[in-house]
Amino acid sequence: MTVVKMKKHRINYIDRMKGMAIFIVVLAHVFLFSFDMEDSLCFRFCASFEMPLFMFVSGFVAYIHSDVYGKEEINRKLSLRIISYLCPAFAITWSLALYKYVVLAIHDLDIVGTLIEGLWYLKALAIFICIQFILVRCRKLTQELAVIILAECLFLIGWKMCPFIYKLFCLEHCFFFFPFFIMGYYFRMYKLEKVLTSRNWLFSISIIGFVCLLNVNFEYHALRFISERFVRPIFAILAITYIFANREGRDSKLDQWFSHIGKKTLDIYIYHGIFIVGTFSIFDLKFICDNEVIMSNPLSLLILATLITFFLMYISIAIGALVRKSNLLRKIVYGK
Repeated sequence: MTVVKMKKHRINYIDRMKGMAIFIVVLAHVFLFSFDMEDSLCFRFCASFEMPLFMFVSGFVAYIHSDVYGKEEINRKLSLRIISYLCPAFAITWSLALYKYVVLAIHDLDIVGTLIEGLWYLKALAIFICIQFILVRCRKLTQELAVIILAECLFLIGWKMCPFIYKLFCLEHCFFFFPFFIMGYYFRMYKLEKVLTSRNWLFSISIIGFVCLLNVNFEYHALRFISERFVRPIFAILAITYIFANREGRDSKLDQWFSHIGKKTLDIYIYHGIFIVGTFSIFDLKFICDNEVIMSNPLSLLILATLITFFLMYISIAIGALVRKSNLLRKIVYGK
C-alpha cells in the first residue's frame, strides 16, 4: 500500500503573528537585560502580552486534525514535537555550562541547577504537548475540560509545594501560560478566528479593554492579578488575531517580513539570549540609563533597542542555519 504524505499547509497570518510575537519578545529582552529598564513604558507594553501571544500561537499550531491523521500518526507527531522542544532546551543550556567550566575555568557552577535548567518556554511546550496526548484521547469536551482543570491544579500545587519540581518543570510558567496555549488550541479546533473576524464589535471591545487595563492599577491584589495575567492579554490576543486574520490575503513588505521571521522563531528564541544574557553578553548597555541625552528622548532609545533587536534576530537565524548544516549538530540541538 502506498502512503501519501500530505504537504504541510502553512497559515500565512499565523506565521506573521509568530514573527510579530518573537520580535516583541526579543525587544522586551533588550529593554530588560541590555538596558535594565523593566519600568520603561516600552517594556511594560511588550511584557503585557508578549508570552501569552506566543503561547496562543503555539497552541494554535499544536492542534492536529484527528479526522485527517490516524492515531499512530498523531502519536508520532506529538512525540517528535516533544523531542524537538526538549533537545534545544537542554542542549544550549548544557553547552554554555560546559563552555564556562572547561574554557573559562568557572568551577563553582551549580551542577543541579544546570541540569534542571533550560529554556523555560520550550520545556513548558513539551509539558503541554504531553497533556495534548491525553486531550486527543478524550471523546467529550467535558472530559477535555476536566483534564485542563486538573493540569492547572497540578501546576499550582507543584509550584507552591516543591521547589525542585517547580524549577525542573517550570511550573509557575506552566500555570500562567497553559490557558493561552489551550485558547489557541481551541481557536484552531473550532475555527474561532472566523467568528472573531466577522464581529468587529469584539475587536473594538478588545482594543478599548486592552488600552484601559494597560493604564489601570487595581487596589485589590486579586483583581490586579486577574487583569494583568489573564484579561488584558486576552484582549491583546483577540485584537492582534483580528488584525492579522483580516490581512490573510494581503502581502505587503511588512507582511512578508513578519512571515519570514515567523518561520525562524525557534532559532531566534534559543540563540538570541546568548548575546544579551550571561557569558557572551555583548549588549550590556545599562550605562545608558545614566545618559541624560538618550533618556530625555524615549524615541531614540526605542530606535537603538530596535536596531539591537534586528541584529539579535538575524544573527540567531544565521547561527541556526549554520548548525543545521551539520547532521550531528542538527540531531543534538534540534532532535532531528
